[in-house]
Amino acid sequence: MIAKTVFSIIIPCWNGENFLGNILEILLKQGLKSIEVLVVSDGSTDNTEKIAQKYIHRNSNIKLISLNKNSGVSVARNKGLDNAVGEYVLFLDADDVLPNGTLDFYRILLSTKQYDTLVFGYEDSLNERITSKKTLKSHGTEYLAVQFLKTYFSAKIYCCICCIVFRRAFLLKESMRFAEGVKWGEDVQFYEKAFMLSEKIYYTSKITFTRIRRNNSATQAGKINKATKLECDFIRNLQNTSAIVDRYPEVNKEVNYRVACRYLYYLIGYLQEAKNISEVTKKLLQYKELLYRPIVFVFPRTLVIWALRYVPFKLLFWLFGKK
Repeated sequence: MIAKTVFSIIIPCWNGENFLGNILEILLKQGLKSIEVLVVSDGSTDNTEKIAQKYIHRNSNIKLISLNKNSGVSVARNKGLDNAVGEYVLFLDADDVLPNGTLDFYRILLSTKQYDTLVFGYEDSLNERITSKKTLKSHGTEYLAVQFLKTYFSAKIYCCICCIVFRRAFLLKESMRFAEGVKWGEDVQFYEKAFMLSEKIYYTSKITFTRIRRNNSATQAGKINKATKLECDFIRNLQNTSAIVDRYPEVNKEVNYRVACRYLYYLIGYLQEAKNISEVTKKLLQYKELLYRPIVFVFPRTLVIWALRYVPFKLLFWLFGKK
């Protein structure tokens, strides 16, 4: 009798020879009973695939999928999803960490809980020091989609793709795919759509993932120009959130709040990076109306948003030394 695969862990990897061995070692030490690990080499030209093969010889639950050319993380994740057989799916990055006991926790939880989407707490680490914990105090809460969306868009729950477990049958039923050819925000687009389509969502503050950040890391893109990200991320996100509001009009104020916060992020980035006023106004003035939409009150950001409704951009330019 073939043992049931409860869990598929998909690890997209492009030239990850410095990190892949570490995450595979962590997974092996926690035990891969009823778990498969799919390493998707996205056209790697270093020793990524040799490292993966070394671990495959140690445990047959680790598998390698090789793409002929570098096609981007979305293609790699989609390829992993196409080949996964587990009842549930987790997407990891090669340079991140699972705390001790995480896989046992998942095995026990997923044997008793039946949800389309499960969300967990996570923490950020910079240069091997924990800098923040992204959790909402909860020992296990069941949400309807609209309830979760209200909490999430009010910034009470923080998410990243590696702290979310998806039921594979749900992803297949909804034809869920990562947007290919997209450089930034494809993961947010994916899990926000999953939240919208899920019948029920489970959340617990249990930390199951440590996101590693390193100064001068080979896996970090460094400081990304906000102008480029605005075109690739923010504008597309407006389309995604519009679809959510169309489905659940009652989350309109919460969505507007999150959109306004994202607008402020890019506004500040532009004011820091832009060389002149025209560069800022060309990209951002057309979206200032987003600050005037009705929003929920979340202290202190709502106060900042309200204030900026009446602050002329020229004053901001002057404060940031723009001419």
